[in-house]
Amino acid sequence: MNVEKKVIFHLKKALFYLPDYPEALMKLCNIYFDNNLSDEAEKLLDNCNKKNHTVEYIEALISINKGNYDDASHKLSKIITKNSELAYLKTAKEVETQRNNKRKLSKYLEMLVDRVPENGWYYLELSRLLNPEIDYQRICYLLDTSIELLKEKLEPKISKIEFLWKNTFFLTNTEFRKSNEQLIEELELLLITHPNDQSAIVLLSKIYIQENSYSDIIRTLDKIYRK
Repeated sequence: MNVEKKVIFHLKKALFYLPDYPEALMKLCNIYFDNNLSDEAEKLLDNCNKKNHTVEYIEALISINKGNYDDASHKLSKIITKNSELAYLKTAKEVETQRNNKRKLSKYLEMLVDRVPENGWYYLELSRLLNPEIDYQRICYLLDTSIELLKEKLEPKISKIEFLWKNTFFLTNTEFRKSNEQLIEELELLLITHPNDQSAIVLLSKIYIQENSYSDIIRTLDKIYRK
């Protein structure tokens, strides 16, 4: 008997005596999911209390494994209303990303930012879902926080510059507005330490195009073709 079969044997034995034992249920179902055995996971739940949060969560995972994201979304929404456990929120975020449901995705990201304030990626993701016309202050806060938490990452810094450039109109007469000249300077500085970053090069080129600075466009784009 190999190690995995031994684990399955002992987990089944534990569930024979305690059918709703959450840790054993999750471990066994994860083994089934890893081996594309969703049907076995479904059979496992036959004798379980359907109101158990772990059982409800596993049912949502089964829906995900079958590619039924709408059903998974509905199930996860019901669970999170009663129990916003971190694992449930993370799974719900992934499901709504697949469904491209920005309303639900922003809701779960708001909860994740609150629950895991040290994760800069959640701030960055949330900033991209808000309405810049009415939420520009919050977006700037989220971007600044992601920059602070992800000090070694370039993506939050470029996202902040891109947001300021694209939303100049909404930011007119606010403390957040920056001129194209200032944004160009920030990008040029980033490219000194990250000379091959294509997202920075492309964004810089777009700003130069807006400025009709053709020699700078050629110089900037040349960095891509020289690679």
